Amino acid sequence: MKRVLFITHSFPPLQEARSIQTIKIVRHMRAAGWNPVILTVDPGRTPIGQDKTLSGLIPEDLEIVRTPTFGPQWAISVLARTCPSLLYLPDRQVGWIPYAKAAATRLIEQGDFDLIYTNAKPFSSHLLGRDLKQRFDIPWVAYFSDPWVASPYFGRKSDWQVGRNVRMQQDVLESTDGLVYNNEETRDQMLDGYVQSARSKATVIPHCFDRDLFRRSARSSRKDACTVVHTGNFYGVRSPLPLIRAANKLRHTRDGRAFHILLVGKIDPEHERAIRSEGLDDRVRTVGSVSYLESLAYAKDADVLVSVDAPVDGSSVFFPSKLVDYLGAEKPVVGITPKGSTTDRILTGLGHFVADVRDQENVQSTLLSAAEADARSWEAPEAYDAPRVASSLGNHFNEVCERCASSS
Repeated sequence: MKRVLFITHSFPPLQEARSIQTIKIVRHMRAAGWNPVILTVDPGRTPIGQDKTLSGLIPEDLEIVRTPTFGPQWAISVLARTCPSLLYLPDRQVGWIPYAKAAATRLIEQGDFDLIYTNAKPFSSHLLGRDLKQRFDIPWVAYFSDPWVASPYFGRKSDWQVGRNVRMQQDVLESTDGLVYNNEETRDQMLDGYVQSARSKATVIPHCFDRDLFRRSARSSRKDACTVVHTGNFYGVRSPLPLIRAANKLRHTRDGRAFHILLVGKIDPEHERAIRSEGLDDRVRTVGSVSYLESLAYAKDADVLVSVDAPVDGSSVFFPSKLVDYLGAEKPVVGITPKGSTTDRILTGLGHFVADVRDQENVQSTLLSAAEADARSWEAPEAYDAPRVASSLGNHFNEVCERCASSS
């Protein structure tokens, strides 16, 4: 069986969307003909929260190498104050790269690897992939879960920082032997202006759901209300306000069920205050952070599932990973999103529901329509099933290896 050095900062038990998506793929890579060796960060060396239940999803015989990362925290704080333009270039995880590079070098020198796979975010992982490619001449595939420089979450940076990131992105796109994106919109945005050779080595492999995890998380369902569930944290320009405002208007469905909204994950204190000030405590409930398997249980127990994108100018190219878990839960899904977004395309194509994030009346009417949809109409689409997605990734690895062998 072929071996792949799977470089990913995000891996269980780290409680991140990228960590969850990675383990869902890794669990099925051997069936796809590839034996992954995981290179990741020691979870005890990062400030990122942990979900211990994710560790139970890791195959027992999976080889994992965990490394330290740059610290201690006080040193990072000093550097952030004295030379912020150098810190976090290209991202906050760049301090992990020297340790990961040393570990990757040892692994490659000790054993045969057919391919290197770097997983972003963080984008600094791709800088490591580039260096390993240059040194060992092993085929290298880079995965982008989100855009890099063009992302609305890129943040405020100096012209020098932007220029450096643009050059790093260009170097990665041109150096890698294969590119993987989770949707067509991100692929097209990132490769706009690049030569055809860059596009020819790119493929789209979507996020996935794992049916087995839903079976593990089954809960009893309620019938006394129509419960609209959102799982995951709200942060930055993504806000629960469209749902809070909808709860203020929607009291009951047409068949008389009380209309409830359940927010599973973190929200800002200002939004908690908005719920209380509007007197919505009985119709909008917040749960806070829960484990991933618990979030699947809440999704499976919902009457309607909802995803909220940021109200960005133009269309949103992001593919929320929660969206595939919603599809796997086999419930009606509402995407509150800019028109023409990735979420819009996916949900519309599958017959689910989409509302314009900037149109509150549209949000409310769409939620009501979804609440009254036939619950028996929703089957999990095979295209997003984890074994099938892992097989697609394995096939791309094979194609990259064949292309590199023929050109050598």
